[in-house]
Amino acid sequence: MQRPSSEPLDTALPFSVPLLTIPGASDSVRVWSSEWVGLVCSSHPSLTLGFSASTAGRLGPGSLLLLGVSLPPAGLLVPPWLPALLTGADSQILAEAGLEVGPGPVAGAPLVSGCPLRFECRNGVLSARSGTVLLSAEIAAVHLPDETIGPERWAELARLRPLERVFPRGNES
Repeated sequence: MQRPSSEPLDTALPFSVPLLTIPGASDSVRVWSSEWVGLVCSSHPSLTLGFSASTAGRLGPGSLLLLGVSLPPAGLLVPPWLPALLTGADSQILAEAGLEVGPGPVAGAPLVSGCPLRFECRNGVLSARSGTVLLSAEIAAVHLPDETIGPERWAELARLRPLERVFPRGNES
């Protein structure tokens, strides 16, 4: 059954929006929302984010040496903030949602506090594929609520399935 058009829509997103944080000029931090995130588990794990071409055009390649990716709790960010996040808003917009940005403890990448899953990354590279721009970066550390996974534990990363802790698949038997 479809909802009548006059009925107000729920403004909370039912899923977590990957947030990319990049150091800006004068100690500022810029924030973008990504369309999706993927994790490649290997001896040198990497993270890939997908953006529309118009959004990615605002990311400068020189600014991708150190970056953070944070996945806030589901429903925390609401649609009025999304347009600003698509254009590289100042991190102050997150303060309005009750979130703070600070340096990560391993590489110093800017991370959003209070997120159940955060990645500190280095050496981001942009590439275009089928109308989507991909940002791939080396993972320096993965921060879960109860632990940090660094290079000494990369072999365990695939088994730990950090993305499934934030995006559960449902009941599997």
